[in-house]
Amino acid sequence: MSLKRLFLAGGLLACASLSASAAVTPFTSANGIFTFDTRRTTVTAGSLDRVTLYVLSRAGDILGSDITVTSGTPNGLKFSTPVDTNDDGEPDTLNIKNANVLVANRTAANNIVFKLLAPGYPKPDNTDPSTYPAYGQGLTTFQIAGFDDRDAATFDLGLKAGASQNGGLGAAIFSAVVPTGTSVTFSGSAGDDSTPPNSSGALTPFTVLDTAVVPEPTALGFIGLGGLSLLSRRNRRA
Repeated sequence: MSLKRLFLAGGLLACASLSASAAVTPFTSANGIFTFDTRRTTVTAGSLDRVTLYVLSRAGDILGSDITVTSGTPNGLKFSTPVDTNDDGEPDTLNIKNANVLVANRTAANNIVFKLLAPGYPKPDNTDPSTYPAYGQGLTTFQIAGFDDRDAATFDLGLKAGASQNGGLGAAIFSAVVPTGTSVTFSGSAGDDSTPPNSSGALTPFTVLDTAVVPEPTALGFIGLGGLSLLSRRNRRA
């Protein structure tokens, strides 16, 4: 590979790496039980980012949450294509829940923490076929509510969210898939072992902003100048 091609390839790789980086300040609840944080990864190079919300619980589990997710650009939250689950020829559901949101290619919530959708979450309601086109073009704001539908007398309702999960980040509970460079805001409330669904305990509010770090023009200029300098030096030697 020529030096020129190597330089160009290196520049593209650097830009791809920078596109998946982000500036985020973890949010720790006033009671010290929860810490919320995000990580940004690339879904489609140069096109889509996956912004994953994690919750670390000092109590060990997270039992449920209400989240409003907002994209920094209009219609930025990308969703899966509606599917026909009863073979009547009409799409009747959206895949908005995924047990492993770490591999989600479209916006999805962890199905252990969230039930399908509470009334009014989101608008438009994904149970109404007439609103599917809105999901197709992407939503600016999306809301989903817990708790899930499991029987508390039969199941351990919690999702393990201790420091042993995901390299100390806790449980991954939501992934927003947005155009590369788009900021994402997560806000809402969450419950832990001390605030189960049938308890009078208060939910813990939170807000986390994930802002993509885009290389500054000055920085790109220095990269370009460095490459041109190498090419010029090689030409003089030739």
